[in-house]
Amino acid sequence: MMHPELATRCARHLEAEEGALNALLPRLRALRDALRARGVEALGEAMAGQQELTRRIDEMRVQRLQLRTELATRLRIAPSEATLTRTLRTLPEASAAPLQALADRVRRLAEEVVALHHWLAVHLRVHLSAYERLLADLTGTTASGRYGPAGTLEATDYRPVLQVHG
Repeated sequence: MMHPELATRCARHLEAEEGALNALLPRLRALRDALRARGVEALGEAMAGQQELTRRIDEMRVQRLQLRTELATRLRIAPSEATLTRTLRTLPEASAAPLQALADRVRRLAEEVVALHHWLAVHLRVHLSAYERLLADLTGTTASGRYGPAGTLEATDYRPVLQVHG
């Protein structure tokens, strides 16, 4: 017999996740747009409030762990096996259907967050590499500052970004 409040608990958690993702997405979009605009002011504005956002993400991580522990106890399974998908399968259809719709919305938001995060990570890496190349060219260093798989500094195997003739 499933606890009657289980569906309510899952709904509250999903609604909190949806709220957090809806708060996160505009900030990620603003960061993407600032990088596209290549403006320092736009990037500074987009970065404002990042500590609060990080705090909220950390809170959601803790809440997810708490939910998994609670679900595991109620379903009498290991916490690593406790998922919303598995829980929804244990609920009656009348309770599971609205939760599934909410879970689908959260999943779509999470997919957009992942896509934006990937875009940002790639573009930040490109900008960082270009900056490192510029510094290496200006200082005449030959190492990239990054360690490769063998544990040695990677060589800068590219030609200078700046070439001065004269």
